[in-house]
Amino acid sequence: MSHFLTVEQVARGYKVQPKDVVEWIHAGKIAAERQSDGTFLIPLAEYQKFGSEMSGDLMQKALENMWNSMERERPHIQEEVRAQFLKNSQVVLGRIEETIKLLEEIHKKYEPGIDIAKDQGGAVAAFIVFARVISLLYSILALLRSGIPAESMILFRPLWEAVLLVEYFSVSDALGHNSNAIRRWFEKEGEIIGAKDVREYVSKHLGLPIELLKKLNNGYSRPVHHTHNSIMESYRGYSLSGMGANFQRRLGFDYHTSSIGRDLVAIISAFEDLIMSVLNAFVQAFWSGLPLTAGERGKIQSEREFYSLDTLERLDRTFGKKKESP
Repeated sequence: MSHFLTVEQVARGYKVQPKDVVEWIHAGKIAAERQSDGTFLIPLAEYQKFGSEMSGDLMQKALENMWNSMERERPHIQEEVRAQFLKNSQVVLGRIEETIKLLEEIHKKYEPGIDIAKDQGGAVAAFIVFARVISLLYSILALLRSGIPAESMILFRPLWEAVLLVEYFSVSDALGHNSNAIRRWFEKEGEIIGAKDVREYVSKHLGLPIELLKKLNNGYSRPVHHTHNSIMESYRGYSLSGMGANFQRRLGFDYHTSSIGRDLVAIISAFEDLIMSVLNAFVQAFWSGLPLTAGERGKIQSEREFYSLDTLERLDRTFGKKKESP
């Protein structure tokens, strides 16, 4: 009997499950001798032959068994880690909400003093568009809080374009440019000012590289245009490959909430970059036009300083010594 192996011994040697070896025996892929008790014995030569041929079946099962073992010992998505990611993300989003509320409070305070019904100048146009900016900020915040990061990115491009339009209107007003285009924007239903024209004007008069603005536009456009990559960012699947075989585990799409916390963290960081652009646009458009108090100016400057910090410094400011890193 020294030239025979049990099913369990073969399974250990191949790093698969005993049931896999039995399936191969029944399929005629491995020759074995059935014993009176119903068990099987596999000749040593048969074991060596099947292993040396590097059967696709063998490698596929070995990879599957390896993955299952990894999941048992070190789950790819540890629930406690994910929960900590989400908890910390909510704290960061709370800090972002403070910024949005500040912008809303100032905008609401000065709205009664602006004749938005009759004045068709660039400064008023900028003020009107900034209301949409604040609304978009709140919408993105709500989606991120609900744990739907991929769909929140669809609003990044409208937000960014609204920010550029605020700058276009305010600079045009200061320099006396584009009066006809601004008048048509007020008077004609559906009249728009082309995004390309806005980018080129802002680039020229604010000194922003046009190639950078084009790159940002392309990046923010991917989710809006439903590109393959942007949609597949919400798909979860894992694979192991090697020795001529491949094992895949398809987890499917995240229809409701992201199953990986770091997705949310990365998008929040990109959102913070957009908030910095919003604050800069506010200063460009309203710093000299609105009778801001010293306190309001100080708060806006403080927010700009905060978002000019790198991510880790912002986290230190947000969490302080009690910050918990996931």
